Amino acid sequence: MKYTFNILICSVVLVLFSCGQTNEDKIFTAFKDYAEKNLDNPSAISEIVGIDTVDTFSTIKIKANITKVYQLYDSARIMAENASNAFLEFSKDPNKTSKINKVELNRDPQFKSIMFNFLSSQEKKWKFAEESAKSAKRGDSLNVFLIKKEFDGIMNKKDTVFCGMKLSYRTKNGDDVKLHKIDVICDTLYSSFHFASGIPKEYNSLVEDFHYFTDKYKRDYDIDLEIRNSLISLDKILREKYNVGLDFEE
Repeated sequence: MKYTFNILICSVVLVLFSCGQTNEDKIFTAFKDYAEKNLDNPSAISEIVGIDTVDTFSTIKIKANITKVYQLYDSARIMAENASNAFLEFSKDPNKTSKINKVELNRDPQFKSIMFNFLSSQEKKWKFAEESAKSAKRGDSLNVFLIKKEFDGIMNKKDTVFCGMKLSYRTKNGDDVKLHKIDVICDTLYSSFHFASGIPKEYNSLVEDFHYFTDKYKRDYDIDLEIRNSLISLDKILREKYNVGLDFEE
């Protein structure tokens, strides 16, 4: 019974001690362990001066930016598809096309310019899709389902926030006293420490995803806007000349 009571007392002491440990204490403890294993003369460390927070690396923010890129791309894609479908429906509707003087329209320089831009944008769209399908990096295409799958894969990565800090400490060798600084990266729970400069690999992975996603889909986004804008211009000229147009929302 006495033995059990002593174990209970020890457990309470350990809990109280661990609860009383500050985040700075955790970093200092981790640094001492790091110094013992990695510094040439850890016994020369005479004082840990302090810690300064330098930066915060949030994968949540990166995910939010990737989401914005995806939403912009997807909205432009839908708008371009709606406009293109409206154009196809218009071209198949004799009640509308019969009202157009095709000879007159084909001579109109504004109409020629609009159709040239529209066909050029369509060609760019096809070429970009082919390039993307042959991509050596990911080997996928601009298929909307593959893009959504890729986006979901990025969003399913673990959310993490890292703190970037600088720890200052002094070493003393005889009368020679020096101040040193070392970079520290840790999670917000102060349970994982990395004593080096740079960016956490989990964060850097998402940064790479962001640049890849932005670079790839920004180009497609621009092409989709070109297609839609060309058809908006076509709709305008048809309504002005023949009081007939494409049925889509601007």
